[in-house]
Amino acid sequence: MLVVMQAESSPAEIDAVCQRAREAGFETTVYDGDPAVIMVEGEHDAQAATQFASLPGVARIAHSRPLEPPVTSNLRI
Repeated sequence: MLVVMQAESSPAEIDAVCQRAREAGFETTVYDGDPAVIMVEGEHDAQAATQFASLPGVARIAHSRPLEPPVTSNLRI
């Protein structure tokens, strides 16, 4: 999941999100930018996303797509 921070979020807010993720057993990678983006790796559920979304400085949560191939009923080769 990606945690997109607000453009004006402070380094302390970014660190707080990373710390909360590590406490929950996730690995984090911070991509500095405007806004900063934090990649949270590991098995997570909707409840984890809700907890991250409520932290100060978080703008939104983006979920990753499943790695399964798309299902199609009209396959032509």
